[in-house]
Parts: sequence; C-alpha cells; structure tokens
Amino acid sequence: METQEVITSDGLQHAQSQLEYLYTVGRAKVAQYLYDAKESGDVIDNAAYEDAKKTNRRFLKERFSIWNSYWPRQN
Repeated sequence: METQEVITSDGLQHAQSQLEYLYTVGRAKVAQYLYDAKESGDVIDNAAYEDAKKTNRRFLKERFSIWNSYWPRQN
C-alpha cells in the first residue's frame, strides 16, 4: 500500500519561500562569486574559482533537496 505525505499550507509556504530565495538571491550570489573568481586569473590554478564551483554545486544540491522533499518524483 502506498502512503501519501501531506503538507500543511504553512509547510508549503515555507518551501516556496525557500525556493524563491534560492532562485533569486542565492542564485545571484553564486553567479557573482563564480564571475569574480573567474575574473581573478587563470581558472586552471585558481583556488577561488574551484571554491566557487563547489559553492555552485552545493547551491544546486540544496535547491533540489528542498524541491524533492516537498514534491518527490513519481515513478
């Protein structure tokens, strides 16, 4: 038997506000961080650029985690 998880209206609003923050403020911060790191020199030996890429991956992972916790994929 399949179980369904129910989300309250407050929970849904919280998830939507988290996603909205990540899409607007968080995304812009990560994009600026990547741009600044890339502009600071050669990207092959640039520790700041590598750190910015890791930050971008964490950002994406967090965004997908929030999304999947409230709206899991249906098989």
